[in-house]
This record gives sequence, structure tokens and C-alpha cells, in this order.
Amino acid sequence: MTFNFGDNLRALRLQKNFTQEKAAEFFRVTPQSVSRWENNSSFPDLFLLPEIASLYEVTTDQLLGADFQQTAKQKEQEFQKREKAHDKKEFASAYRISRQLYDRFPNDREVLDCVIRDSYLMGFYCTDGRRIQYFHESIAFSVRLYDLSANLNEQCFCIRNIAVCYKLLKDDASAAEWVQKLPSLCHSRENVAYSILENYGSSDLKQDMANAVHVLYRLLHKEATDAKAASEKKCVYEKILRFLQLFSDKKEFAFCEDFMKKTEQMKEASVT
Repeated sequence: MTFNFGDNLRALRLQKNFTQEKAAEFFRVTPQSVSRWENNSSFPDLFLLPEIASLYEVTTDQLLGADFQQTAKQKEQEFQKREKAHDKKEFASAYRISRQLYDRFPNDREVLDCVIRDSYLMGFYCTDGRRIQYFHESIAFSVRLYDLSANLNEQCFCIRNIAVCYKLLKDDASAAEWVQKLPSLCHSRENVAYSILENYGSSDLKQDMANAVHVLYRLLHKEATDAKAASEKKCVYEKILRFLQLFSDKKEFAFCEDFMKKTEQMKEASVT
């Protein structure tokens, strides 16, 4: 069976959801060059092969026709080792695995996600004086994934992580600058900005949540006698219930269950 380099190159690009224009940008060539490669009418420069292999997360041997399955299997085994390390709270071990994966697959978005999270955790729990270094690593990996990805959710994850790292590094100006890159509304730029820049690092999230819920309950209870706004209150109550149900299965948010019951009673009273 004759190996078709162009077909293989095209398949790898499509697996990444890259256009020919996007691939050309990474390889610093024209889209027409990428098209000719995939049509087997020309071939990339020999010195460009490692870069192509890196972007498509394969070895040069695999790029030229070797089996993809073995590499995928090895990568999955490393992911499983990393998960076990996290289960044991062995963050340093997880970090080492992520860095080794990154050295082999620097353009793999799943690997980048892992090394972003693990370098952040190393900075957050750091006891060896390298806290600043780890946060800067997490920022650098986040920027790389942000540049590689065309996925909005992935990009927003990178932005939030960068902003948080800068905040922890006490660089509020850089944190604010990155927060502004978040799309408004659909990814809650305003809420992220508030939590990161104004109230990040609360010592007792449970207490903060409890205080907010109890204040909200008192406000709603105070207005419950206003019959004219009964239909509007019903909508508000239902939205509150749906939100609180996100937390009701966690013991640390058990106080929400009592609030949900009382709010249900108020909701029923508002429509009678």
C-alpha cells in the first residue's frame, strides 16, 4: 500500500479543526503552500517537518506514515497516572507528568490544559520558594493555549486563569487587562472581574454564600406581601430555586435546602 503524505497531512489538520489558512499561519507559509502539500504537488521543507509534527501532536515518523494508535495509548497512560497523582493530592508528581507530556506534545490542547492547571496548583500550594515561577509558567501556558485554540470556552478558561495568576502575583493592572478580554454577558465578564479583582481569596466561601442567601431571603420575604408583583416574584423564586439546586447535593451548602423549602412556600403564597 502506497502512503499518501498529502492525505495524512490533511487528516491531521482536520482533526485539529484547523483551516489551511490557520495551519499556514503556524508554519509561516502561504495557504497555497499548505494546499499543495495536501495535494501532493509539493512537499514541505525537511527542516519544517518537526514543527508540523509538533503542531499535529505526532512524531515525525508518524507524520510520514507510522501508526498513531501507539502514541495515543502512551499519552492516555500518562493522563491516568496524572489523575491518580491528583487523587492522592500529590500535586508535584502530577506537575512532573504534565511537564513531560508538554515536552513531547507542546501543541496538544489537552496537555496544555493539564500543565496550566498543575503549574497553577504548584504555585498555589508552593512551599519551596518557587511560587512566582509556577504562576508565571501557568500564565505562559495559558497564553499558548489561548493562541492555539479557536474554542471560545477554552479561550475564556485561559483568560480567567491568567487574570487569577496575575492577581495572586499582586499585579492588579495585568489582571484587569486580561479580564477585559472576556466577552461580556455570555461568559460573565463583570462577575469574573468582581470575584477576581474585588473579592478573590475569601477565607470562608461557605459563610459568604450563606450571608448572601440569607440577605436575599429577607429581601424577598419583605416584598412577599406585594400582591401586584406576585407574577414577577414567582419567576424570581423559580430562578433562585434552579440556581440553589446546583449546590443542594453538597453538605457544605446544606443551608440552601432550608432556604429552598421556605422559598417554595413563599412562591406558592404569592400566586394564591
